[in-house]
Amino acid sequence: MMKIKASTWVWMVLLSLTLATILLGRQLGHGTVLVAAVLPLTLVKGHLVIDHFMGLRHTALHWRALVHCWLLLVLGAIALNFI
Repeated sequence: MMKIKASTWVWMVLLSLTLATILLGRQLGHGTVLVAAVLPLTLVKGHLVIDHFMGLRHTALHWRALVHCWLLLVLGAIALNFI
């Protein structure tokens, strides 16, 4: 049986979350409800990309924390614009 690499699993999760985001966008239209539904998915996607595809998974904690904090800052700014 063929083994699937971890990065392939992460990529499939990213595709699934992207599909969920598109479907939510079509169902909810626009506005605060859509942002509240999509931002958590975006946060998860960002963390997966940072850890698995930017190569920061095995780096020093302070570098990972810096990039994760940057992601939280950007998503927080987006959320504040819709409150």
